[in-house]
Amino acid sequence: MAFSGGGNDLLETKNQLVELANLVRKEGVLALETKAEEIKDPFLKRAIDLMVLGVEEHVLFESLKAEIAKKEEDFEIAVEYWKHSAESAPTFGLVGVVFGLMKALKSLDNAQELAAGISAAFVATVYGITFSYLIFGPIAKKIKIKSKEEIARMYMIVDACRMMVRGENPRLIEERLNSFVEVK
Repeated sequence: MAFSGGGNDLLETKNQLVELANLVRKEGVLALETKAEEIKDPFLKRAIDLMVLGVEEHVLFESLKAEIAKKEEDFEIAVEYWKHSAESAPTFGLVGVVFGLMKALKSLDNAQELAAGISAAFVATVYGITFSYLIFGPIAKKIKIKSKEEIARMYMIVDACRMMVRGENPRLIEERLNSFVEVK
C-alpha cells in the first residue's frame, strides 16, 4: 500500500469523469457500456457497471459506499500495523541490548568477547531506533496520506456518478469535482 499506486491522481480521475459525463449527456448512460472496457480503475468500472445496469441513485450510492468503507478499514488496519511496528522496534532493540550486555558481562576476563558483547548491544540499539523512526513510522504515515487521497478519489467518483444518474450538466459536475481537486 505504501509503495504501490501513484496512477490514481485526483486530477486525472476528475478529467476522466468529466469526459464520461459529457458522453452520458450526449449519448445516454448506455453509452458508458463500451467505454467501461477501457477503464482500468476497478472502483470506477464497478460504478459504471452499476450505472449501465440502471440501478437507482440510492442503490448506486449504498453499493459504492460499502466498498469505500471496506477500503477505509483495510487502510486503517495497515496503518495500525505499521504504527505498532514502529512502537515495538525500540523494545526489540532494547532486548538486543540486554542480550549483548549479558554476553559482555559473562566475558569480563576476555577483552575481545567483552567488546563483541558491547558492540552487539550498540548495534541492537541502532537497529531498533532506525527501524522505528526511519522505516516503520514513515511507512505508516505514507499509507495514512495515501488512504486519504484514495478515499477522496473514491468519493469523487461516487459524487460524479450520482450526478450523471440524475442527468446533471457536465459543467456542473466538473465544478463539483473541482472542489475535490482543490482540497488536495
